[in-house]
Amino acid sequence: MVGGCGDRGEVGELRGHEFDGGIEVRAADCDKGQVVSQVLAQQDAGHAGCVAYLGDDYTDEDAFRALQGRGLRVLVRPKWRTTAADVWLRPPDGLRDFLGRWADIREGDR
Repeated sequence: MVGGCGDRGEVGELRGHEFDGGIEVRAADCDKGQVVSQVLAQQDAGHAGCVAYLGDDYTDEDAFRALQGRGLRVLVRPKWRTTAADVWLRPPDGLRDFLGRWADIREGDR
């Protein structure tokens, strides 16, 4: 989403945010929590389904907070840290197991 969180369609100011693996570049007027809130608001009520957000860094905390009570918040990283996430997974095995189980559940819904 280059143009920010609104429906303006224009490219706004970009900002760099440091994280464990380098620098994340995103719209200055938008964080991941706002994006999660917009996606949830746009979901058709008849097709809401299960929602999970998986993140590994401090840049994901806004999304974890936005999803509170509306989906599963998953921190994926080798070492524990304080977080707003509901669940902590250690990659790669914990993540692989989670994704396999998620796929099994989704397949059962069809």
